[in-house]
Amino acid sequence: MTNPSESIHSSATVCGSCPSTATLEFSSASCPLATDCLRWALVNPTEITRVGIWAATAPYERQRLRARLAQRLGPDWVDVLAARLQDDKDRADRARQARHHPLTVEQARLLHLDRTHNGRRGRRHSAPGEQAVHRAELLAALTNAA
Repeated sequence: MTNPSESIHSSATVCGSCPSTATLEFSSASCPLATDCLRWALVNPTEITRVGIWAATAPYERQRLRARLAQRLGPDWVDVLAARLQDDKDRADRARQARHHPLTVEQARLLHLDRTHNGRRGRRHSAPGEQAVHRAELLAALTNAA
C-alpha cells in the first residue's frame, strides 16, 4: 500500500488508494477521484504517468485512450478535455449554490413549464425579444394553472 502522506499522483506502482493490482478494479470503482485521476493521467503523458496504474488503467490502455481521443476529438483533444473539466466544475458549483439558495415556488413552476415546453437540452439561445414573449407565455400558463 502506498504511504498516505505521499501525493495521490506519485510515481508509485498504483495511484492513491489502490493497494495492489489484484484489487485494482474494486479500489478504483470505489475511489471518488478515479475520473479526475484518469483525466489527469491522460492529459499529462509525463514520466510519472508512463508507469504504474492510474484509475484502473495500465500504461498501454492509457496510450490507446489517448489515440482514440485524438482520433475522435481532433489534435486539440487536451483542450477539449480541459473545457469539459471546467464545465463539470461549473455544473458542480451551480448545484452547490442551488442547495444553498433554493428556487422559490414560482421560479420552480416556471422552470418546470419551460423544461416541459422546450425540453432539457439542445436548445439555442433566444433573442431578448423571444425571451420576453416566452416569459409572457409561461406566466400566462402559470396563472391559468393556479
